[in-house]
Amino acid sequence: MRIISEQITLNPGIEIDGQKITMATVRLLSDAELLALTKIEDPRERSERLFTEQIASVGGETDRGKIEAFAQHLTWPDEERLQRAMDELLVEAAEIQGRELIDIADDRNDIILQHWQQLAAAAYAGYLARGRGGLMLDLKAPDEATYVALDSLSATEGEAEPDGLREHLARLRRYDPERQIVFFIVSWEEDLLRCRCLHSESKELLDPPDAYLAETRGQGDASHIN
Repeated sequence: MRIISEQITLNPGIEIDGQKITMATVRLLSDAELLALTKIEDPRERSERLFTEQIASVGGETDRGKIEAFAQHLTWPDEERLQRAMDELLVEAAEIQGRELIDIADDRNDIILQHWQQLAAAAYAGYLARGRGGLMLDLKAPDEATYVALDSLSATEGEAEPDGLREHLARLRRYDPERQIVFFIVSWEEDLLRCRCLHSESKELLDPPDAYLAETRGQGDASHIN
């Protein structure tokens, strides 16, 4: 797998061999590349190599020496920006690998399937009223699903996002509310067990906007879901 980022503008730029480098691209490593690098025993060398290997091109260059020289000349702000870009790619890769399609023949999804229209309608109603977010769902009490808006989970300005929430917040920022529902599956004690981003390609299961219209036209009622 090679997921390539958009080019990142460096500020103020780096000069290598008389050439000013102002753009960089990062990518994810393949499984084989990652495995090879994780076998490096020295932690510092392993970390530096991992970072360097994920820089795919520099100002149009892919030469190994050019990339290594580039990595050595990075300023701290640029390192932070490149690291953030790689973190985003990791989230994107995890979503691609873990993207779940509701299977109407899968017994594990019975509860969600039985309440799909109601849940999809509630998710879309929440999106229309409060913006991006997900449904907090206890599978033992699907009628009590609660919509949690992204804004209520995001850190306030100047505060760092908790590590445990970062991936979930990134998923909420990227999902398609017209086709997907983000579920936070919780235990009866409201401990988060799993985060799932589901959509359906079955005609039997309506997309969120259609489910919302069906519920509001009197075929059901999503209003009791908070």
